[in-house]
Amino acid sequence: MSQTFYARVKEFWKWFPEQAPAITAACQSDDPTSQLQGFADAVRDKIGGLAWVFGPGENENDLSFTVSGEGNKACQLLSQFWLENAVNVTGWNFHASRQPSSRESLDGMSISVGEQEVDMNTLLIGTSIDEENEQVDIKAWHPVFEHIEENDRFQILFLLLDEALGEFGTQKRIGEIQFAPADNGIKLISLPEFLDSLWAEKKWNTLSPLETYSGYQSEPTDQFLRSDTISGFTCLPEVVFEYLNNDGFIDSNPVNGTGAELLFIELTEAGIEHCEDPLEYRSKIEDEIQSHLAGGGGVITGAATGTENSYVDVLIFDGSRSKAAIEDAVSKSHSKPFEIHPFITPSN
Repeated sequence: MSQTFYARVKEFWKWFPEQAPAITAACQSDDPTSQLQGFADAVRDKIGGLAWVFGPGENENDLSFTVSGEGNKACQLLSQFWLENAVNVTGWNFHASRQPSSRESLDGMSISVGEQEVDMNTLLIGTSIDEENEQVDIKAWHPVFEHIEENDRFQILFLLLDEALGEFGTQKRIGEIQFAPADNGIKLISLPEFLDSLWAEKKWNTLSPLETYSGYQSEPTDQFLRSDTISGFTCLPEVVFEYLNNDGFIDSNPVNGTGAELLFIELTEAGIEHCEDPLEYRSKIEDEIQSHLAGGGGVITGAATGTENSYVDVLIFDGSRSKAAIEDAVSKSHSKPFEIHPFITPSN
């Protein structure tokens, strides 16, 4: 895979409108699965690494195409960029995350497990309100769960939760999950209404998970690159925490196959530590980087302060062009040396 994610997105939005009439006909045929196979192969080639699905549109005669990060926030950022570049295609709606289904569609929706089914009306959900995190912890139970492994339980539950709440609704509103019978449980089909009512009552925020950042602190060492980190913030905690907790090593690349890259910029502390406000100084550098990346270069995903250096985390979309933009931005706002490092090295 040699294309950058930026190039793949641009190519997709040139290709899709040309193919839309044929895709519409295939979706509306008596055998859409076989009719769509050729288009499916082409889609995989253009946005490989991201999940996607055809589905019904907002109006009766419309269709939809959804690209999903499947809970992977790095891929969700890519899906959002894909959507931001969408063009108008008559009869089609586009989404960057799985959307909640209507109550009518949920009624009777089920997943087969052997000869039994887990459906919206028999899967019971017990709820416990987490005021601090503004989420709801749940206990989920269905008789089928007695006979299957926990991983299979999670897979079934998340598929049905995403149908009921949408991808972001599940991610934002659901906290801890347990599998156990619960007193006074409600049917899964009723969970969206319960949560909507609760959020309205509590006046809790409804920010997208992509707008949510986590602060963190770390015990600094000198054992590996960036191990001097003291504190920081990130919208990709799973990436940063694995890197810091695993001696600078990440087991798998969350944006593998997409043409995007996860990087961080190492800013030498010389010239920063003597500033009146080091955080403000770094913030100006961040603003300069984001300005240079505007228009498809990438997004800043976090930053950190260390005992020796400071760091800015970036998800880039356009390979060497994005890196050149970062180098230009930092050179204009930081007079001392800096380096750009991959979060995931080739050996990873």
